[in-house]
Order: sequence, then structure tokens, then C-alpha cells
Amino acid sequence: MKGIFIVLFACCTFFAFGQQKIFSNRDVSENVTPHISIFEDKSSEFSFEDVQSKQFLNQNKKILYFPFSASIYWLKVKIKNNSSLENKWILEWDNPYTENIDFYIPDSNGRYQVTKTGSFVHLPKLKFTQHNLEANIRLDKNQEKIIYLKVQSNRGHNSSLFIHQADVYKENLQSVLLVKGFMYGLVFLRLFYILLIAVFAVKESAFRYYSLLLVIRSFAFFGISQVLGDFFSNNPIQAGLINIVSYHILPIGQVLVVMAILPLNRFPTFVKILLYLIIVITVVLSFFIVFDYRWNWILTSTYVVIFTQLLIFGLYAFAVLKKYAFNIYYSIPFLLGIGSYIFMQMRAIGWIDFFWILPLTLFFFMSEIFVFGLFLGKIIINYEQTKAASAKQLLFTQAQANKLQELDTLKTNFFANISHEFRTPLTLILSPLEDLIKEFPKKEIYQVMHRNAARLLSLINQLLDLSKLEAGQMQVELEKVELVRYFRTRASAFSSLAESKKITFEIYQNKEKFWGLIDIEKIEKILVNLLSNAFKFTKDGKKIAVTILFPTQKSEQLTIKIKDEGIGIPKEKLPKVFDRFYQVESTQNRGYEGTGIGMALVKELVEVLNGKILIESEEGFGTTITLILPLDAYDLTDQLGENTNKEVLLSENTIVLLKSEVAVLYDNGMIEESNKDNKDLLLIVDDNADMRLYISRIFESEYQIIEAVDGEDGLQKAIEKVPDVIISDLMMPKMDGFEFCKNIKTNEMTSHIPVILLTAKATVQSRIEGFEQEADDYLVKPFNTEEIKVRVKNVVLIREKLKKYYTGKITKGVSYEVKRSVLDEVFLQKARVIIEQNLSNSKFDVVQFSQAMNLSSSQLLRKIKALTNLTINEFIRDFRLQRAAELLEKKTGTVSEIAFQVGFEHLSYFSKVFQEKFGKLPSEYNESK
Repeated sequence: MKGIFIVLFACCTFFAFGQQKIFSNRDVSENVTPHISIFEDKSSEFSFEDVQSKQFLNQNKKILYFPFSASIYWLKVKIKNNSSLENKWILEWDNPYTENIDFYIPDSNGRYQVTKTGSFVHLPKLKFTQHNLEANIRLDKNQEKIIYLKVQSNRGHNSSLFIHQADVYKENLQSVLLVKGFMYGLVFLRLFYILLIAVFAVKESAFRYYSLLLVIRSFAFFGISQVLGDFFSNNPIQAGLINIVSYHILPIGQVLVVMAILPLNRFPTFVKILLYLIIVITVVLSFFIVFDYRWNWILTSTYVVIFTQLLIFGLYAFAVLKKYAFNIYYSIPFLLGIGSYIFMQMRAIGWIDFFWILPLTLFFFMSEIFVFGLFLGKIIINYEQTKAASAKQLLFTQAQANKLQELDTLKTNFFANISHEFRTPLTLILSPLEDLIKEFPKKEIYQVMHRNAARLLSLINQLLDLSKLEAGQMQVELEKVELVRYFRTRASAFSSLAESKKITFEIYQNKEKFWGLIDIEKIEKILVNLLSNAFKFTKDGKKIAVTILFPTQKSEQLTIKIKDEGIGIPKEKLPKVFDRFYQVESTQNRGYEGTGIGMALVKELVEVLNGKILIESEEGFGTTITLILPLDAYDLTDQLGENTNKEVLLSENTIVLLKSEVAVLYDNGMIEESNKDNKDLLLIVDDNADMRLYISRIFESEYQIIEAVDGEDGLQKAIEKVPDVIISDLMMPKMDGFEFCKNIKTNEMTSHIPVILLTAKATVQSRIEGFEQEADDYLVKPFNTEEIKVRVKNVVLIREKLKKYYTGKITKGVSYEVKRSVLDEVFLQKARVIIEQNLSNSKFDVVQFSQAMNLSSSQLLRKIKALTNLTINEFIRDFRLQRAAELLEKKTGTVSEIAFQVGFEHLSYFSKVFQEKFGKLPSEYNESK
């Protein structure tokens, strides 16, 4: 361990202080930078002869900073040898990144000789042995020379000029190059070792991304050392550009490591977008640096590098504050590596210029290598433990999968058995219902019961088919059939449905007659399911087309194409359409009812028939389903006389299924409102036509009934009709019961209406959610007829108490606790304000009042009646009388004056209605008060 620290200290000493040229305690080296004066040639056009006559500015600085620019900087310094040592000296420019630097040194005859050097210039020896940019100078004792330097470098950098005694400089340079070679070897060895582990040992993504970063960092290290480019090009400019790009692409590796280490899914979304953007910008800027080398691109890239590294520090700080978990074994060396680079970039743009920047940078660089080496063992151990745990988890998962498969088999058998058990009682239900329908054809409730029992039977049959398919017990049973008539008969069963929904239903067959072998039962189930779906998801007025192409001589395949103009299916959901129990619209307010087994059954039946089913769909434009089925065809002429009287009829199961499907698909609309105006109004909101019919039959003797097919329709009719009570289903298309109830209770026009929610959800959470939306009651299906009557009666009684509260007619001595709506209070207050504003206007009537309230007369009447049990005229008159009583109490005028003041034109009428309301004549009321 002690040896490691000695090597670390030696490396840091070289890189940190090597540029300050502390070689020995002898007076053989001097920093002449404070004596330099500078002239900036912004035009970059002056020759050496022109520059000699220009005015140079003194700097008096030990370190010179050159910004990013295209300017040429001329430097002038006067050097005199006051030493008694020999006359061979070396001028050293201590920044090897400088692209072009020319030394103008006078010879013994006073003529200037030029020594060209820099990272974009061919050097006389290999770069990895070249320490810094230098030029030889002969300077005898007491001799004085004026030296010029031409600095041309787009990159911003800091630099100093030193003069050294030649022999001592070269002697010390050997030891410096030895340490430098050790550093190169250490970086290369570390890279080779890490890549070896990444390929053969640790195969986790975080380690591999960190390994990629180390590859980029190693290239950057050799690029900064001006070594990398020479391995790829003999052209010094190209080699220099490669060196520059090598350390400007560091953000790519750093971003990838951040994505692998930090839990970015818990960060704001824009963070990941920003990181991807950094990668793109880095690549683009690197391209420009190589192919359009300008200082602007380098400066921009430098800012991107600094921003990226500051962003990474910020992300880690955010993760620490939020207490997000991340891998410290990668993070600590990773942050040290960033620290070894960010200060150099800040120094390059002139943000910082402290003497300790280079030592700190090299300390971070060596610390990153050392710390990652220490943590490497822990990383490997953790990986092996995770790998072992994953293998164990895999075995456990496989065991679970086997167990689930067994349970699935048991479940399938259970469904098959229970489905068989269901068929007997359903048969005993359906048969008596058919008899009752014949005996009482006008009793619609029997038809409702029969349709729903038939639909239940069809669903059970589908479950039985699925269980047979799973058990491999479903066999193909072929029958010889005249197919043109067969398909026409099946399709015609949907004609009445198409007519009722005003859907254009077209059937095309390319033959007039065609005999073939098919499995009638399976084809029947396939067609009924596909056509039912087409009608279910196609709106009124649209089109459904069925195309049936019989085989030609070259083909033995039957092609059936069903194309609708329905709502379509999103592209991402198409692959799941044939999954069991999957529904494209899976929310509780989905627009169409179903079980999600129809399409699964279709696919498996098609596979049993050795056919193919294809589906194409575009959301909002419709769906096309293509069936391709093998078919054994027969010659038409051989069959003309055979079985000509055979009629292919729909099977009994298909008739039952079609009846139930038509009942579900076709909504017969709203029951006409009763003309019995003396009854209260009940709004029934449910997407199931049979359920609406059933509820309406319960209340038709007591209420006027209006119906709505979904939440949106219900809200519109509630605002338009202002019913006295609403009964609403919870799961509905477009707007579910919760949202419907919320809209009712937050609308000024309907806030007073009692709402009873009906649902199949019996959970406590569902009831709580219903009451949170201010539902007045909550009833779980299936419900008892008497129970729903009592629930409606109770909410109506509560509403009657509110009427008494609002009209001030609560019986004396009796206390009522009623829940008052804030919106109702606001509504009545608004009404009072409007009457107050028109108090003296005897012509103020219902029409004007309705317009002022922004309501129709019927809406206002139902709202006022619901809240106060008064008509609009009674409400206005009572308000006028109440205001007259107040004025009489205050004795603000005579009876006649007050009557006219509150809008009564006839004093006799005023006295009559006043006495009816208060039991006294206005004159007596005034005197008694």
C-alpha cells in the first residue's frame, strides 16, 4: 500500500509541477513570462516584418491566457544571460495543446531564424517522448537577445514561457518521460483488464457502460497527451483533430453511465430527454470540429462538456436529497473521473486560473483509477450474488409456472363442468319463457327475460367450446352444403339489425351456386361472432360489406372478408385482439359490453379448421377481417339434381345467439314521456335497454319515465327536463356513473336532483367513491323490486323536507335535519336578487324571469318547483308579499304606496293575497306591528 502512494505522489508531482519546471535547486530555470509583451493580430494578416514595428503591451503575468479565437498573438521578450554557465539554452512553451507556435530567434548576425512547432506541426521526434514545445537558443554570457513568438491556436489555453540550461533540462527530461511512460502503461493496463472482465466475467449493463466510458476516457487521456492522433494519421493536422475530438466526446460515455446507474425513471421526464439531446449535440459538434475546424465549434463543445458534468453532479445531488438508491461502487469513481476533467475545461474558457487546478485534476485522475480498483472486487462479488439469486429466481419462476399450468388445467375443467351444469337450469328457464311469450305476447318483461337467458346460454356455449379446444376434444365434422345459399341465409339474419341501425349491409359472392364440404357448426360460430362485432362497433348510417370468394381451379381455398366502417382498433392493440378475455376498451366506462372470449374462440376455431385469420384496422376508419379456409369443392354439374330440396337452416343455438346479440346491439331508444303531467319525472340512465325497460316497468304507475342510453345522454336530458329523481347505472360508455353524478351535483340547474347509483360492484371502496360524488343512495345489483322502490321513496321524502326548508313551512315544533346543497342556496339567492331588481315592475313575468336566469321557462319551473314546491308565479308573488310585510313593519309608506312599490297594480288583489299569506289585512298587519 505504501508503494502505491509513492507512485501516486510521483505521478501527481510530475503532472502538477512539471509545467512549472522545478528541476533542481540550481539556478538553471526561469519563468520569463512576466517579461513578455503581446500584440494581438485580429486580422491574422501581418508579417513578421510588419509586427516588429507594432506596439506591444506589457503583461506582467506568470501565466498567459489565450481565449478561443482566430486571432494571431505575437509575443516579444528580451532575454539576457547573466549567468556564468555555458551558452546553450532551451526556450520552452509549457502548453503542448497549442496548435501552432513559431519561435523567432536571432542568430549571431542578427538575422531571425524560425523554429516551427505545435500540435498541428510535424515534430522531429515521436510525440510520446516530446514533453513540451521548445526551441534551442545560443546565449553567451552577458549577451542579450529579443525573441519573438507567433502563437496561432483556436483553442483557449493557458501557457508560460521558460528558459532552461540545456544539459540539465535534458537530464531531468528523461526521468519525467519515465513517469509519463508509467502513466501510459497504467492507463492501458487498466483498460485491458476492465474490458477483459466486461467480456468474460461481469456481464451486467452498468459495468459494460462504465467499461465503455473507460474506453472513451483512455482515448481522451492519450488525446490530451497528444499521442492518440499519431496512431491514426501521419498528417499532423488530422492527428491533432483526432486528439481534440477524443476528449470532446466524453459526455457520450458519461451520459450512458448516468442512465445505467441512476434511477432515471423516478426523475422528471425532461431529464432523460435532455441526456439524449446531449449525446446528439456532442456527435454533431464532433463532426463539425473534424470537418469544419473553427474555434466557435470547439468553444461550444467545451460548454457542452462543462454543462454535462455540472448536470451530472446536480442529478446526484437530487438523488441524494430524494434518497434514491444508486450504486456507490460505480458512482464514487465516476464522480472522481468527472472531477479530473471539469476543472481543465473551466480553465480553458477562463472561468478559473488557480495554481492548484492542475494538481487537483491529476489527483482526481489517479484517485479514480485507485478507487475503482478497490471497488472492483465488491462489484464482481455483487454481480455473482445477483447472478446466483437470478438463477434461483428462475427455478422458482419455472416451478410457479408449472403450478400455474396445473391450476389453469383445473380451472379449465371447472369451467367445462360448471358450464354443463348451467345448461340444464337455463333450458328449464328458456322453455317456460317461450310458452309464456306465446300466451302473453304483449308482456314485454317475458321477452326481456328470454333474451338475456338466451345470451347467457350463448356465453356458456362459448366457454364449453373453449374448454373443448383446450382439451383437444373438438373434431372437424364436414358436411356437403350448397355454400352460396348457406352464406346468404346466415348473413340475412343480420339484415333486420342493419335496417334498424340504418347501416348499409352488402353481401357479394363470386358464384351463383357452389357445393363444398364445411363444418357447419364451426363456420356458423365464426360468422356470428365476426358479424356481431362488426355491427356492435359500427355506428348508425355507416357501412358493412361481406365478400365471399369461392375457390377457382387453381385454388382450393375459401376467402371471406368482412369490412366495416366502425371505430377501428389502435395499432398497438391489434396483436392482443385474439387473446382470451382481452378487450380493446377495458375501462369501466367502455362503450360496448362483451366478455372478451368471442374473438379468442374465433381464432381457435379457425386454427382447428386449418385456416388463417388476418385483421387490419385503423382507429376511426374501421376494421377488415379476412378468413382463409381450406375447402373441398365439388363439381356443380354433378350436384344439380342432388339434394335440391335440402334447405340449410340456422341451428337452434345460432337463432338463440342472434336474438340475444340483436337485443344487445340494437338500442330501441327512449320510452316516450307520459302525458300525465301530475306525476313526478324519473330519469333512468343505463346502457342496457332491457335494464331500462325493467326499471321503467317498476315505476311507470307512479312516475313519468324518460330514458338515457349513457352518461352524456343522461346529463343532457337531466338539464333539459330537470327530473325529480335519477336512477343511473355505474358502468356506462362515454361517461360513467361517477362522472355523471358529479356533473349533476355540480350543475346549478340539476344540483337538487336525487341520484341513486346502480352497479354490480359491491365493494366498500366503490360505495365510498359513489357517496364522495354526492350520490344520494347506492344500490348493488341484483336488487329487489321493493328495495329500489323504498330507496326512491326515501330520497323523495328528503327532497320534500328541503322544499319545506326553502319555503319556510317547516312544521312548528318539529326538527328536520336536511342536507342542503350550496348550489341550491346560490340558485335561490340569484333568483331573489333578480326579483328584487324588478320588484316594482308589475309587468315582470315568467318569460322575463327565465331569460334573466338563463333558463327556459320549463327548466326554471321544474327547478323552482323542486326546491320550493311553488310555481314561478307563486315564487315571485311570495317574494313580493314578504318584502311588502317588511316594509309595512318599518312603516315606510301607506298600504297603497307599498303595494305599488312591490309590484301590485291593484290594491284589492294585494290585500286579498296578503291576507291569505299572513292571516291579516295589510292595514291590520301594519297596526299590529
